[in-house]
Amino acid sequence: MAPVAVEPQHLYVPLVATISHATLAVALTAIVGRGLYFSYKSLPPTQSTRPRLANRERLVPVFSALAALSLALAARSTSQYVSISYSKWADERGIDSGGWLPYLTGGNLRRWLYDTPVYRDALEIVAEKARRFWWAQQADLGLVSWALLLSIEGHRRRIPHLWAYLALSQLVNLSYAQNLFYVALLLTPVPLADEGNRGDQGDSVFTQALRQIFPPKPANWCPHPGLFLSILFLNLGAVSLLPFVAETSATTDGIISLAVTTLATRAFSFTLVAMPAAIPVSWGTVHAHPHDAYGAYSQIFRTASLASLVLHGKASLKALVYNTPGSHVHRHIRIQGVIPSSLAWEDKRRTEWERTATAVTKVLGSTSDHPVVAAVGNDVLLSALSLGIWAAERALEPKHILRSCWPFYSPGTAARSMAEDISSLAEDYADGVEVGPADEATVKSELDHQDMPISPRKRGRPPKNAAIASVPSCDEAPPTIRRRGRPRKVKQEEPEPEPEPEQIADPTYEPTPQQAAQVVEGDSLPDEDLDWEVAALAWGITALGGLGCGSAGVYGGECISR
Repeated sequence: MAPVAVEPQHLYVPLVATISHATLAVALTAIVGRGLYFSYKSLPPTQSTRPRLANRERLVPVFSALAALSLALAARSTSQYVSISYSKWADERGIDSGGWLPYLTGGNLRRWLYDTPVYRDALEIVAEKARRFWWAQQADLGLVSWALLLSIEGHRRRIPHLWAYLALSQLVNLSYAQNLFYVALLLTPVPLADEGNRGDQGDSVFTQALRQIFPPKPANWCPHPGLFLSILFLNLGAVSLLPFVAETSATTDGIISLAVTTLATRAFSFTLVAMPAAIPVSWGTVHAHPHDAYGAYSQIFRTASLASLVLHGKASLKALVYNTPGSHVHRHIRIQGVIPSSLAWEDKRRTEWERTATAVTKVLGSTSDHPVVAAVGNDVLLSALSLGIWAAERALEPKHILRSCWPFYSPGTAARSMAEDISSLAEDYADGVEVGPADEATVKSELDHQDMPISPRKRGRPPKNAAIASVPSCDEAPPTIRRRGRPRKVKQEEPEPEPEPEQIADPTYEPTPQQAAQVVEGDSLPDEDLDWEVAALAWGITALGGLGCGSAGVYGGECISR
């Protein structure tokens, strides 16, 4: 009897890793859902008013639907990638490649995952070409800005399970985790209680041990900005190295691999989120007022935005140059050093606009190169879409967004709106303040339009309509006729008691630093439903500076808009 070949145990390692990936994504989604339910049950009575209920009922389904759409697109791209990778493996081994997954058995599945490094292949596919890396770098830079929002606003509101949101951005995609976090922000308008961070875990031994090792920070405590900036520079530096360490690139360094660099970027993102809870209190500052930390937050997001803008500009220029038609030599141009007369038109250079338009089309159309690139492109587009909707829902101030994404922004007198100018002019005119001739003419013209036109009086007999007009109106009191006899006594009504004057608070009162530090700031409802002008600003910045720059502006404005 022939001996039966025993399969080595290491064949099961890739299969177990793949199954663990899918299982962990489902488990983390359940953990996030449990945290969202706890945040909803912990809403105070002040957040149960009709406007706030209507706002949550309108926006929570929107971001939930965007998260479901992101998950569906990620699953579709993953299934297409699995089909292509397995079909290639089957063709190389002479297995019938007909159908979606030919001869998919347990043994073939294990051998395919062992022979094919699916994760490394996916990284190389998006990093080996400049036009594909243009999409992948935007996703990485958007992740950096979003990690800053998790670290600052997530810890301020004490949203539970922040690490689960960041892990979902790696296991599924960025837009899926972002939309779930938007739902968490809507359900946590004010910071949860100190014990809210535990969720429904209760006083378990593990939770108590964590609280002993990492005690909660006091109110209005902020880590030193240098800690944020140091981790931020390391993260951005690792992102900038990704195209150079791709194994298919000509500048590959044998010491640093693409997988190690990618893991380093993810580790630095997790460090940003865990840093406020892990460092001691002495490494930060307890501010007397919550707004005292706004300057540090703006500086952090401006740095992230400027670095993202530089990296995105470099990647865009490289992608355009790489895809310019004139930079490639056609294979039919020269045949043994002779240019045929029929192909002489190939040497003619096209206009710069035609070359640029072709290059831009190739960069934007690179999502159709491979399902992995399509997954990254859809992730970037959905993240940008939800970013603009979030900015419109929050009705952020444009100056806050520009302050967080552009280091040279300085609002001046020209930044005032036309409505503010007109209102100030009307107040000056009403108070008798001297105004300029042009301003006075403008105000008088407005007042003249409000007055009724007066027609001159004509001579002669008035028309019949004038008799009707001469009848006294109801407002005029008719003359009283005095009657004979003794006048009646008129009862005088008792005067109503005057209301007591309201107690006006002392305008000179100023809260102590301890009282100001204990004030809990929450979200305020915007005057309008959705401010689409702010959304257009966010989308414009994202289109010009990339997802990292746009995310830094919106998330920085979110952190300083309370």
